[in-house]
Amino acid sequence: MPRVLKLVGLGLGALLLAFTVLGLVLPRDLRIKRSVELPAPLAAVSAEVDDLSRWPGWAFGPEARECTFHGARAEGLRWTCGEVEGALVRTDRSPGGTWIDAQVGGQVDRVRMKIALTELATGTLLVWEEQATAPRVMGAWLRPWLEGARSAEIDRALVRLREHLTPATPGAP
Repeated sequence: MPRVLKLVGLGLGALLLAFTVLGLVLPRDLRIKRSVELPAPLAAVSAEVDDLSRWPGWAFGPEARECTFHGARAEGLRWTCGEVEGALVRTDRSPGGTWIDAQVGGQVDRVRMKIALTELATGTLLVWEEQATAPRVMGAWLRPWLEGARSAEIDRALVRLREHLTPATPGAP
């Protein structure tokens, strides 16, 4: 019996070691790209995207009602949601897009966003690209889930932005 327990222990140790080593060599880079055509002029969309103090109105979901936003200004925004703190900082604004660095409670490292706007005859095309690095070991294993969850979160933010920019139709229920 002691020999069986020893073999089981060695087997579990080997599995844990393999899991850790594989987690260290798996890619940890997250890359997300979402786009939406907004029925609003370029100037209106640009005003919402470039001014980070406006982001609480559309970029954060209903759960943000429990958050405290502070230090909101055009080039930066900080917030606290329970135990989690986060910050957005606009690092560059050019004709090609707005670059934003984000830090959110240590879940991922080095989040870099680019939001590019293109004027269309029917409104504005917004392309949101995001690059981040997941935490070592577990982040590599969870990368597909993290990318999917973040993509869904961005999609919801873009729906809220569309609703925010779309004027209410007079006489509509």
